Amino acid sequence: MNKKKVIIVSILLLLTAVVVLIILLQNKEETMNNNNIVNTYEPEFMSTDEKSSFDLSADSKIQVLKRSDEGKIDIYKIIREESDIVYDIEAANKPIDPRY
Repeated sequence: MNKKKVIIVSILLLLTAVVVLIILLQNKEETMNNNNIVNTYEPEFMSTDEKSSFDLSADSKIQVLKRSDEGKIDIYKIIREESDIVYDIEAANKPIDPRY
């Protein structure tokens, strides 16, 4: 009777270990896939002609965040400091939570 209990407990522990191992390997693959993504976004800035079409100073530094299908500027950001430049365009396109 004791041998049966030991065998059953051993099998359950082995199955639990296999399930945990599978879960850990899946999480590791997802992490590796996310780490291999390279952000190739290069900030784009308005040309002098585009600035004048928006009645903006030619000396100002303006980053283009989104263009329409026709190539017209939909969203732009005035850059006052280098830290204002958006490098993660995906984060810039996410809706802003009004609570913050």
